[in-house]
Amino acid sequence: MFNALINLYTQGDIAGLQAKLLHSSSWQQHNFTAYGSSQISRLWMQNLNEFGFSELIASEQIDDGQFSALLCLFKNNNDKVVRVAFNFEHKQEFIKRVTCTLDSSSYAEYLQLEDEELVNTLPTADPLVITQFDHQLHPQSYHANPSDLANLASNKKLIDSWWSIWQSHNFPLIKVIYSEDANINLPTHSTKNNTSELTRFILSLGQSLNRSYSQLERVTVDKDNADKIAICWQIDADINEAGTIHRIKLPIQTFITIENSLILNEEIVIDWHAAMKRFNLNESLIKLSNGC
Repeated sequence: MFNALINLYTQGDIAGLQAKLLHSSSWQQHNFTAYGSSQISRLWMQNLNEFGFSELIASEQIDDGQFSALLCLFKNNNDKVVRVAFNFEHKQEFIKRVTCTLDSSSYAEYLQLEDEELVNTLPTADPLVITQFDHQLHPQSYHANPSDLANLASNKKLIDSWWSIWQSHNFPLIKVIYSEDANINLPTHSTKNNTSELTRFILSLGQSLNRSYSQLERVTVDKDNADKIAICWQIDADINEAGTIHRIKLPIQTFITIENSLILNEEIVIDWHAAMKRFNLNESLIKLSNGC
């Protein structure tokens, strides 16, 4: 399945990936969900028309037997690189549902488009329902930890501590759980991949997003290497755009690699432009995608 996903973008092998689909399969990308082989194939063709065939320069694969995650770095003929994250549920060799997230801060550069131009190319997002918001905002609610969703074994304390940085802004833990030479790829235009830049990014989010809540969706631990973990999650928050308050939902995919009980590598992928499209936003999210 990993190879079939990669071959779609490197070779345009639609038939190979089609063979992995069920009649009920779904593919979500840019907050839009395609259902069934016909709709999904049309989405792939549109992607390839924009994306072109790319060179795979790096990948990270995580599989727990039922859910899998794949992070790819693709390079085009102009030497532009984009990160694409996949989180999917499967049944043996067949894919049931996929969430595909493009790091849109690099995707705009990859396609050589301005922010507004990229937003205009995206599909209309799926409608939201009220139950998708404010799941656990009440202060007396129990806030789920990653260890409630997956068996993290010896990494339980580490990953729960990682989550408390995002959920509770417990910044002192950054020095405790990250390796001194940790590589952190943020969903911004920043080229500084270190814990100082991570702290700055989280502070920037906290300053821009009000009444925010970080909500876990799925935690996938590799069955052969428990030090490789993928996390699907989201931030629900209010954001001020030109004097108007918008309630937004920001899906995120994070890939973590642990070495010697410390986080050595972290990849954070956000599709900012899909959120701009869904919530009719512009400057506020562009500012965050620029790392400001």
